[in-house]
Amino acid sequence: MAHMPSRVLISSATFALGCGFVSVQASPLSTDTIQITGDDPAYGFNAGYNYQVVDLTVTDAAAFTFDVTRLIRLDTDAPLTMNVLAYLFRVGDVLPVNPTSQLDHENAADAVARISDGNPNGEAPVTATDLAAGPLTDGQYQLVIAPFDLFGSQGDQELTFSVTGGVLVLLPTAAQEMAQLAYSNGLGSRMAAGGAANTAGRQGRLSLATRNAAGTHGFRRASVSGGLAVAASSRGAGPAPGLVGNTYTWIEITGFELDDSATDRAIIGRGLQIGADWGIGDTWVAGLSFAVDAISSSGAGFTQEGVLRTIQPYVALEAGAFHGEASLLWGWGDFTQTSIGGTGTGESELRAASLSIGYDFSAWGDTVLTPSFAALYGEERITGTGGTLAGAAEMRVAFTELSLGTTLSRGFGNGLDGSIGVYGDWVDIGGDGVLVDELFADHGWSGRVAIGLSGEMPNGLGIQTSVELGGLGSDARAIRGALRVAFRF
Repeated sequence: MAHMPSRVLISSATFALGCGFVSVQASPLSTDTIQITGDDPAYGFNAGYNYQVVDLTVTDAAAFTFDVTRLIRLDTDAPLTMNVLAYLFRVGDVLPVNPTSQLDHENAADAVARISDGNPNGEAPVTATDLAAGPLTDGQYQLVIAPFDLFGSQGDQELTFSVTGGVLVLLPTAAQEMAQLAYSNGLGSRMAAGGAANTAGRQGRLSLATRNAAGTHGFRRASVSGGLAVAASSRGAGPAPGLVGNTYTWIEITGFELDDSATDRAIIGRGLQIGADWGIGDTWVAGLSFAVDAISSSGAGFTQEGVLRTIQPYVALEAGAFHGEASLLWGWGDFTQTSIGGTGTGESELRAASLSIGYDFSAWGDTVLTPSFAALYGEERITGTGGTLAGAAEMRVAFTELSLGTTLSRGFGNGLDGSIGVYGDWVDIGGDGVLVDELFADHGWSGRVAIGLSGEMPNGLGIQTSVELGGLGSDARAIRGALRVAFRF
């Protein structure tokens, strides 16, 4: 027969397996009721001899038993007394194709164990007999259930069965649990690292513009590209928002959301990033920032919650119309993951580096056109520390982002500036091993649009806001936003 898709059987409600109907509740069960009908797979020698395949996780092989407690004929509700046979195959092994009899399952090279229940309407648990691929151990299995209706004379049947030492669902293995955490962490950390790099670079340029406006550097019209335009203050020399002496300080509220339709996963981050930098000559600033992001993820039967903390030295340069920013980032995270298998905890270490360059062209009036290039590379190592993640092998995720685009910035007077940018982003992300790497399916190019607005109020209050919509044309759509408020000291 063709290999049947796995089913998550976590409801005690009766359902027709042949139709694939599944009802779901929160916890896995060890008892269920199934219907085996003429629409289900049949052994070739007799069209009335049908069987069905059920997901099973053996949690205590030494205590494992199988018991059919009720077997009836569907059209009359009459109890049936035929034997019920069951065979266990490990998940990933191929069941016999087009079996001619139950012996094809029993004698298959991958068959782990056999069970025969001769009392299908009473409570008499039966232990498993090891077969060729035995012995039976804890793990994920396909359980083949076949009432022994030799001549197909008993019509469609309904049976209730129970297991001990197991649950009727494929509980994730420790490796699968770790792959899911690595996948969510990889996406969340890429978004957080990219946002931190953008913020530090933007604030570095804003620091230079603020110093120019305050007269601490040679004055020039400055714009901040990458989704946020900032003009030098028209107030001329004197105090400026965020600048005290040679120290420029800033605080920014950040956030992002990523929705990966390919894996039905939503990742949300909310954070706060603070920083300070100091001028070096007339064209450089060097600074340090610290960020905390609360990151949550949900979908595909898993939820993750945690906190990522990062520290980031950065530099920014303006030399005429040319500008550039670079930063390094170190991060440490603690995460909790919940699945049907339970709760696990893990830790992560993140390392990243970023670089961006651009060149300002005066277009018309107060309008500036800024072509730009940016690059980001990061690696994260995720380690399981407890629960369902205990003992899982460490996993590594690496990501690379390259971005090309242009930003149009314009001053509108009265201290108000705005910008719009259009970019093409190339992303490559992957991890150690097939389990995690196959989750990162959406690589390559996508589009991004960024809009920014900034200004300084008459009372000395400086405000910046920006929003980016990325992943256009891909399965992973993302939105990133930031808000900064600065006061004149």
